[in-house]
Amino acid sequence: MTAAIGGVGPVVQCAPGVARNNTFTDFMAADQEFYDRFVVQMLRRGVFALPGGRWYISTAHTDEDIAQTVAVIDEALGATLAEGPGPVTATTE
Repeated sequence: MTAAIGGVGPVVQCAPGVARNNTFTDFMAADQEFYDRFVVQMLRRGVFALPGGRWYISTAHTDEDIAQTVAVIDEALGATLAEGPGPVTATTE
C-alpha cells in the first residue's frame, strides 16, 4: 500500500495512494475515497479523524492515548483493506 505521511509540528497529514505529499498536486492525487472509508472504520472504533487527512497531536494526549489510537489505526486499516479496494496509487510529476 502506498501512502505519504508527513507533518509539521503537531499536524500530521495522511495521504493514501501517493508516494509523496509535498505539493498541492500531490495532495489532490491522494485517494480520498479510500481515506474516507478508513475514517469511517476509525469512527466505528471510537477515534475521530478530520476529513482531508489532517491529524493533530497534542500535549494533552498521553502515551496511552497514542498507543490506543495506533492500535485503532491498525485495526481500521485492516478492515478498510479487507472490504476493498485498496488505495488507488497515483503518479504525480
